[in-house]
Amino acid sequence: LCNGSVESRDHLFFDCPFSKQFWRLSLCCCDIRREVLNWPEELSWVVFRFKGRSVAALIGRLAWQASLYLIWEERNRRIFRGVQRSCTELFDCLKDIIRIRLQHKKIRIRNVQGDLLVAWGIGL
Repeated sequence: LCNGSVESRDHLFFDCPFSKQFWRLSLCCCDIRREVLNWPEELSWVVFRFKGRSVAALIGRLAWQASLYLIWEERNRRIFRGVQRSCTELFDCLKDIIRIRLQHKKIRIRNVQGDLLVAWGIGL
């Protein structure tokens, strides 16, 4: 994505400045502010942090899965079509994916989770 290194899984997920910035935006929308780690550490952190049945855990898992998908899709768009999106455009796609995925779920809302839904653009 950044053309700054030999492509590898570790570089693409999250040594690359583009993917690191994109995942950081996702974390901020989950109300998490911390440094993005390398692939194995980030994966371990996500498995630990987003377990359970809470709305926050559900959104975190969706954000993780959709982020990986969108980063890979962006890589392929750039390589095979010569088309690229900005980090902000990609993040708008992520918000759409999460909003659509949660649109018909019955969600019990607590105060903090209501704020989380608003941060992702999900109507209450």
